[in-house]
Amino acid sequence: MARLFDVASYFISLREVLEMGLVFGIVLAYLKKTGNDHLKKFVYWATGVAIAISLALGIAVGVVYQRSQDSFLSGPNGKIFEGIIYLVAALLLSWMIIWMARMGKQLQHHMEAQLDRALGKGNGWSIFFLVFIHIVREGVELVILLVGVENEGHWRDVLIPAIIGIATAILVCFLLFAGFMHLDIAGFFFWSSIILIMFCAGLFSRAFHEMQEVPWFGPYDDAYSGDAWWNFALWNSSNCCNDKTNQFFAMMRALFGYQDKPTFVELVTYFGYWALITAVFVFLYWKEISKKVNFTARAVKISSSFNWFVSFIGLIYVCINPTWNGLTVVVLYFVLSSISLLGAFDFISKWVVRSRRKMVMLVAAGGFAVLATYTISLIFAQLFCRYPESKSCSVPEFYYWLLIFSQDWLSQDPLTVEDEGVTVVVHYVAGATLTMCIFLTYYIMGFHALYTYKFATHVDSNGSYAYEEVPVAGGKDISDLLIAKTQHADDEVLVATSDSPVSQEEQV
Repeated sequence: MARLFDVASYFISLREVLEMGLVFGIVLAYLKKTGNDHLKKFVYWATGVAIAISLALGIAVGVVYQRSQDSFLSGPNGKIFEGIIYLVAALLLSWMIIWMARMGKQLQHHMEAQLDRALGKGNGWSIFFLVFIHIVREGVELVILLVGVENEGHWRDVLIPAIIGIATAILVCFLLFAGFMHLDIAGFFFWSSIILIMFCAGLFSRAFHEMQEVPWFGPYDDAYSGDAWWNFALWNSSNCCNDKTNQFFAMMRALFGYQDKPTFVELVTYFGYWALITAVFVFLYWKEISKKVNFTARAVKISSSFNWFVSFIGLIYVCINPTWNGLTVVVLYFVLSSISLLGAFDFISKWVVRSRRKMVMLVAAGGFAVLATYTISLIFAQLFCRYPESKSCSVPEFYYWLLIFSQDWLSQDPLTVEDEGVTVVVHYVAGATLTMCIFLTYYIMGFHALYTYKFATHVDSNGSYAYEEVPVAGGKDISDLLIAKTQHADDEVLVATSDSPVSQEEQV
């Protein structure tokens, strides 16, 4: 079904061409500042050649792909090709986002440092190749990413938004360098990166969907039969939210990878990508996170309280419905949450753990990391063992984070649903619930383990947490602050009076 406007292709084109424009403008401005205006012609030539090569590559890839669809790229070959294109596009887009996140506001300084090295060689060809490599890299990225978007629909759905995105980027660059508008470049790249990460997660998931259809992961058909439970649909929302016939959900599929019948493989790869990109950004911004001492303390106090409450409720539940896996997870969860709670709050740690506060929080952080790994392993074991085809093992059913639902409703198996006029049997309730538990475990326990460890690094040998100093309070009474402010104002008046001509005459 044709899409009215492909937002993904518009944003990709806008961002890529804006990056080209920034490189072009930074180089020209630096050459003018350093008195090397005579080298500008190399910048123009490099930009023109890079754009021409990018256009030629785009046309060639488009023609070859369209003509090969009915021959080489039909059947399994087409699925393999599309899967590879999606995967390459996702990895390329991720690299672009991470590179821009690392550069941030230092893009101009980075470019100027490269220009200094190029100017030091004493010829314009160094400038030519520097600009050419930057521009042609963005152009090739744009072509590959647009091919990945085009696989979701007709090329016309992608071409028009891409042209509009390119035109918008050129206009923005012109207004920026002409001084007619101001743009928060860092803010723009941050928010556009969030949108592109959503799009990238969908590409990554669709790459594995195509590999499922080849099939590389075992039997994949509408009967949902066989031992490959990971190819089962976890839910079916095609009646209300069809990702092919409904215009809105077709756009959601193109933008964010929405699936009306997602399989375990698709869901794990989608949220797995989010988990991986989150870990990468935490690593990149670790220094900035480390500086937020007060925020770390608040986050640990809130998450410790939340985890203790959830584990307490789970402990009551598991005592009523005991299973060995439920008991081990919930008891460990409750013990670690209690330890974390003792160390998180100053008034508790002052009387209970005292100087051992740092060690207590390190134990809690490490324990939550181990518990998250253990819990996820048990969830996978439940998935492998719950389906009828896997009768060689048996793991008791326990749903960890989703105990608010009825055990009978969660464990109902099988279910009969209508799928495009055909009655099929699926087992998606338990599978979907357990899959959601995997990511809830990763984010809730992983977040708490990370910030608890960071909290422990700010605790000294006496058990005191090193809060950031707040200049407003400063440990003084409000009257002392007012007196100090008044004295400071009087000093300023005296200085101003002594500097005036009248005061000099009086002194004489």
